[in-house]
Amino acid sequence: MRNHQVLDRKGFEDLPYVVAGEDGRVMMGAGTKVYGRLPKEKVAMESYGIFRKGQLYRDPETKEVLGVEATEIGSATVMSMEGPIMTLMLQKTNQQVNAGDYLIQSEVREPRANFIPKASDLPVQGQILSVNNGVVSVGQFDVVALNRGSRDGIETGHVMLVKKAGDKVYDPVTKKKIRLPAEEAGRMMV
Repeated sequence: MRNHQVLDRKGFEDLPYVVAGEDGRVMMGAGTKVYGRLPKEKVAMESYGIFRKGQLYRDPETKEVLGVEATEIGSATVMSMEGPIMTLMLQKTNQQVNAGDYLIQSEVREPRANFIPKASDLPVQGQILSVNNGVVSVGQFDVVALNRGSRDGIETGHVMLVKKAGDKVYDPVTKKKIRLPAEEAGRMMV
């Protein structure tokens, strides 16, 4: 599972961020020091998740901006503070950390060891907005972002049918393009 988040459009504005790496390093990994900067009037936490600003999510039907992806890069612990500048030690990374990556307070959460699959009480239709890691097709254990969420009655464990849009083909009689029916492509769990 990934710890990616979706923030509102202005969610990145007041976040601390990585300024530089130790010894002028441009890209940093686990076990190295980085320097971060706190926005005005913010108090440093003991540890942070490191996130990179991702794509803007827009509902394909309504064009409403749903949020901005915050892609998890790793985690860091604060070693010291001097004014608004923090010295952090990178604890774990799944990509290289760059100057400009954001620091989001680490949440202490019990990991969910199991999910109870269940159907939604409400009929919900939506679309997959993106697939983690920028791939085009989706397979088992892939993480996707949907244009539906808690405000639509979606809960952890809801199982949804995934349908692939039918191909567009040329109708030889009407001489127009038509769309073939959608086909079942699998199931996914929130």
